[in-house]
Amino acid sequence: MRYNLVRASEGDNSNLTVVHDGEMYVADETHTNWEAILRGVLANDESVIPLFDVSQTIARRFERLSERVTVANGRVYFDGEETNNALTQQIMRFVDEGVEDFQPLVNFFEKVQNNPSTNSREQLYRWLADRDFAITLDGNFLAYKGVKKSDEEGVFLSVHAGHAIADGVEYDDAKIPNRVGSIVEMPRTEVQDDPTVGCHTGLHAGTYEYASTFVYDGALLLVEINPRDVVSVPRDSSDQKVRVCRYSVVDVLENNARLTNALYLPETDADEEVDEDDDTDYCNSCGEEIPDWIGECDCEDEEDEDEDEEPAPDPYQTNEWAFKGPVDYVEPKADNSHPAIKTYLADTDQRNRWDIYDEAPWNQ
Repeated sequence: MRYNLVRASEGDNSNLTVVHDGEMYVADETHTNWEAILRGVLANDESVIPLFDVSQTIARRFERLSERVTVANGRVYFDGEETNNALTQQIMRFVDEGVEDFQPLVNFFEKVQNNPSTNSREQLYRWLADRDFAITLDGNFLAYKGVKKSDEEGVFLSVHAGHAIADGVEYDDAKIPNRVGSIVEMPRTEVQDDPTVGCHTGLHAGTYEYASTFVYDGALLLVEINPRDVVSVPRDSSDQKVRVCRYSVVDVLENNARLTNALYLPETDADEEVDEDDDTDYCNSCGEEIPDWIGECDCEDEEDEDEDEEPAPDPYQTNEWAFKGPVDYVEPKADNSHPAIKTYLADTDQRNRWDIYDEAPWNQ
C-alpha cells in the first residue's frame, strides 16, 4: 500500500491519496472517516481501504448486527424496502460522530416497523426529517415536553388537563403528574390520529423549540418515546409536536439544555463516581479501610494466627462419638463394660467403624 499525504496550507484541506492493489483511493479532511483513514494508512493497515467508501463502512457495521438491514448502491434497505431519508440521515450522524455500534439503529428501525399504522410511521418520518434527534441504546427516540410546577417537590404537571394513566394511577380531566422515571400512557384509540385536526386528545411531546414555549414557570422535561407508540403529527404546529399513547420521563433539563448527540447515553450518577481526591487507604488483601493511625492492615497477622491454631477435631475421633446421632444401645454386659452399638446405621456412617465402643481408638 503506497500513499501520498499533502498537508494542508492555510485555508486548504489536507489530502490523502492511496494506491492499493492497483486501485486509487482519495480522501480529504472533509471525509466522514478522515481521522480513521489517516491513522490506518500511517500504520500501513490495509483494512482501512473500505473506509474510503462510506456506504461500505455502513454496510459492514450492519452486517455484523442484522440480516434485516442491507446497503446497496449507496442506499439503505430494511426487510428489502428502502428506508426513509430520515433514517438514512440518522445513520450518517452516527458515522459523522464516530459511533461504531449500530445496534441502537437496528433497534430503532425495528421499533419503527412495529408501529401498527402505516400513516403513523409516515408522519413520524416527517417529524424526524432534517432534525438532529437522539435515540437510546434500546432504539427509542427522545423528545421534549414543557410542564408546570406543582406544590409537590419533584412533581410537574401537564399544561393541559385530560385523561391519562401515570405510574398506574388513572386521571380523568386532570393535569397529569410527571416525575423523573414516570411512565405516562393512555389508550391508543383515544389519541387523535388525524394530523389535520389540531389541539386534540393525546399525550404530546415536541421539538426543543416547540416544547420550550410551554415551560412558563415550570420545567423542560426530556421524554423517551418508543416509535411504536407514535400516533400522529399535527400539521397545525408545523410538524413541531407529536401525539403519542405512551412516554417515559427521562430527566428534568437544567437551564433548558438541549441534546446534541445522535446517541443518548445517560450520565453516570455523581454519587457513584470515584472521588479522585479521596486519599483513604484500603487493604489489597481484605479490602477494608486502613485508618491513618494504624498504618497497615493486620489481616495478615490474623491469617497467621489462624494457621497456628490446631484444626477442629474430627467429631468421630472424640469421646462424643457414642452420642452422635440416634444410636441405640444393647443391654450392658455383666462386667459393666461399655455396651456394644447396634450397627443399624448406614454402612458408610463413620460410627460403624467399630462394632464395640471399647474398640474405638480413643478407648484403647
